[in-house]
Amino acid sequence: MKIVLKKSRYYYWVISGFVRKYSKLIVIFFIIAFFALFFSRTFFDFFRPVFILNKQKIGILRQGTIEHLPQEVLEQISTPIVRYGKTGKYLPGLAHKWEIINEGRTYIFYFPNNLHWNDGSAFLVEDIDQSFVNFPQVETKILDDYTLQFTLKKPLASFPSILTTPILKRNLVGINSLYKVARVRSEYGDLKQISLLPIGQGLPYLVYRIYNTTEDLVLAYKLGEIDQFSTNNSDVLTEFKNWHNTKITPQVNYRQIVTLFINNQKAPFDNKNLRSALALGVDYLALEEYGEQARSPILPFSWAYSSDIKELNYEPEISASVVTNNSLGDKPLILQTSYELEQIAKILKSSLEKAGFKIEIRYLSYIPTDYELFLTIWEPPIDPDQYVFWHQTQTQGNFSKLKNVKIDKFLEDGRAEISLSKRRLVYAKFQEVMLEELPAVFLLYPENFLVRRGI
Repeated sequence: MKIVLKKSRYYYWVISGFVRKYSKLIVIFFIIAFFALFFSRTFFDFFRPVFILNKQKIGILRQGTIEHLPQEVLEQISTPIVRYGKTGKYLPGLAHKWEIINEGRTYIFYFPNNLHWNDGSAFLVEDIDQSFVNFPQVETKILDDYTLQFTLKKPLASFPSILTTPILKRNLVGINSLYKVARVRSEYGDLKQISLLPIGQGLPYLVYRIYNTTEDLVLAYKLGEIDQFSTNNSDVLTEFKNWHNTKITPQVNYRQIVTLFINNQKAPFDNKNLRSALALGVDYLALEEYGEQARSPILPFSWAYSSDIKELNYEPEISASVVTNNSLGDKPLILQTSYELEQIAKILKSSLEKAGFKIEIRYLSYIPTDYELFLTIWEPPIDPDQYVFWHQTQTQGNFSKLKNVKIDKFLEDGRAEISLSKRRLVYAKFQEVMLEELPAVFLLYPENFLVRRGI
């Protein structure tokens, strides 16, 4: 025991003597080590958010997982292989060019050899996360470090549309963007928060917080958890009209269509005349405060949109005569929708009842599998290929249960034809027949409301 104590005292005096002798050098060493660590990329990126004053906290509705981030976030941290132009045409993204061979079955994409991922490493095709380039019934082949080939079983003119999602490599590393992922927080597999660090100077630090409902977004804004969010719900105008530090900016969203889907296989709307009467029984002018009237399932900025489509008008007398002749009886038709579209649903009910229909509204928090009328916000693809939504073979996507041979043919021809001018003619005819058959009523492009604090 004495020996141990002697050794302990010996080492204590040796160490304390060393510290006294070289104290200045030790302090300098620790200062240098601290600042070297502080200014290292990893350390700086981790603690940088604590000191950042220019920070934006944005609320968005749940639409992704850690494996599949929300589109809004992806667009901030990376670039797609192909991008859309203003009219929906395909333009170069990361790939600076591509060619279509083998009668439209094979696509070859060429990438520049001077690209770098946001972590500084050189871009190689093999680095792309496989979920962004591997698709069912498509053979994906890397021809070299900067060339990627896709071979399809059948020609598909809309194939580049699936390459318009910004790509990532492992660890959520993007490319050619102004932001990179700093932190991701989840609970029990559900994405809760994503923080983005600016790569360039002068940009704000972005914090995206994920919520389940619009009500959750509104509450989070009131509690100060977020500083901005977007919603289709016009109730926010009333909710925040007296908030002097809040600005609400309305803007028509031409990427979405408020659509009244009709079950084409269920009485009474298996009758085309009654579907037409329904469309003529809608008071479109009464809906103007909620957006801009729509005419077609194809988005209005698209190169395939036909300006020759006639506009549906409110004709309650004509509608009522059709309803009378078909003797619908006293049982009301069930209009299902969400609370988000409550005001629009009430306007529909009022105008349709003036046209002779009996309507009962039921509010849901899910998409029904069996319905008569279903009012929802639909987001069509930017490419005019809507095969999955209207072709009779598509049991899942064909929500209206439409069965029409002419429409099937236009959908088949439109996706198989590579020529843009020929595709435009096909989709013009498709839109004409859709207006005749009316498997759904395309009501309006809704207004979105951007709610922001401190403006």
